[in-house]
Amino acid sequence: MRRNAAVGLLVCALLATALAAESTPQAAGGANQVAQAAVDTPKETETAEAVVDMSSKIEIAEVGVAARISGQELALDLSFEVVTKLARHRMLLIQGDVVLEKFDPVGGYRLDYDKERKAYHVAWSRAGRHPIAASFAARPRVDANTPWREARLGLPAGRMRHVRVAADRPDLEVELPGAMRVERRVEGGQLTISALLGPNEEFVVRWKPQVKLADAKLVLSSQANTIVDVRAGLLHVDALFDFQITQGVIEALTFEVPAQVSITSLDGLHIRTWTLSEPGGAVRTLAVELSRPQERDYRLRIRGEAGIAALP
Repeated sequence: MRRNAAVGLLVCALLATALAAESTPQAAGGANQVAQAAVDTPKETETAEAVVDMSSKIEIAEVGVAARISGQELALDLSFEVVTKLARHRMLLIQGDVVLEKFDPVGGYRLDYDKERKAYHVAWSRAGRHPIAASFAARPRVDANTPWREARLGLPAGRMRHVRVAADRPDLEVELPGAMRVERRVEGGQLTISALLGPNEEFVVRWKPQVKLADAKLVLSSQANTIVDVRAGLLHVDALFDFQITQGVIEALTFEVPAQVSITSLDGLHIRTWTLSEPGGAVRTLAVELSRPQERDYRLRIRGEAGIAALP
């Protein structure tokens, strides 16, 4: 009996060991599956987030940008059509120091403003095509050390962005950094600039008013070289004047001419008209009016003649 009991205990022990050996891999396998699931969960989340590329849910073929410079102010009009593939998808309308003046969308929409980023965003209640027309007033940045004014604005990234800038003064200096195919023309006393802007380029416009140049006190230096020639009873005068302008602009010049001298010709750039006053004393006044203000160097040549008495 004791031998049979011992054998029975040994058999039970072997069976318990075998059962434990079979159950251990299953338990380990279950733990590994839980651990694997814990590791895979973030990867699946990251993959899901990466697939949702929000930029791919919007299509904009062309963006029209029309800017108007009036003195120190800049007005901006945006016009384009956006195709949304998701409802309630939020897209950037404009970013920068601007104030919305007019917004004419079609269909249900939501417009919001982010104060921290100075950005307007718009979203639609349904997917589809949505035409947009919006007007803004932009406040340019002014540097006290230079006369330049500058506005930097973030715009929707269309495949093509056509830019047109109109200025109320034809003599303004206007720059569009980063723009391509820039063309300038003056029509009816108004400066118009057209250009193309890349899909991801920031819209930057810089302009320099010239009102201060016209109002500034004129500071200049000049040199004169005069050649006098006598032949056939006439005194021929050939005078060359060089002006170096340090401040201000030259729009007109006046000279005192001896009464007996007649002006025969004037040579210089941008001469609109010139007149010689009637004799009324020892000198006459020669007035020269320029068609374009001169703010750098200017050269003028004056020729004249006078009769002389017969030589002894």
